[in-house]
Amino acid sequence: MADILIIDDDEMMIDIIADALGDAGHATRSAPDGPAGIAEALRQCPDAIVLDISMPGMNGCQVAAELTACPATRHVPIIAATGFDDTAKWDAALEAGCTSVIAKPIVSEHLLTQVAAVLKTGR
Repeated sequence: MADILIIDDDEMMIDIIADALGDAGHATRSAPDGPAGIAEALRQCPDAIVLDISMPGMNGCQVAAELTACPATRHVPIIAATGFDDTAKWDAALEAGCTSVIAKPIVSEHLLTQVAAVLKTGR
């Protein structure tokens, strides 16, 4: 299956996402913040990224913009994960380069549907 990078500052959220993806046969890696996530994506380019939007320091929109501007990672689909129900926040994530957006709390079936869709269609 696919190699999915999870970038989130909440260890419990990483575990929830990794468990759902692992149960579906995907390999996962994680990073606890934006700079570490970018470094990990550049170290070994993933097939897709699940990215928290609300992180201290470098937020998810900034991470997405940097990843999509980089030739090595611009083709990697990014699923933004956010607890915000404000459509302006969702639009900002898409404008920053995210391929799709999923609401938190994460529902495994919705996550797996999003992952399957971005892996099939790419960016």
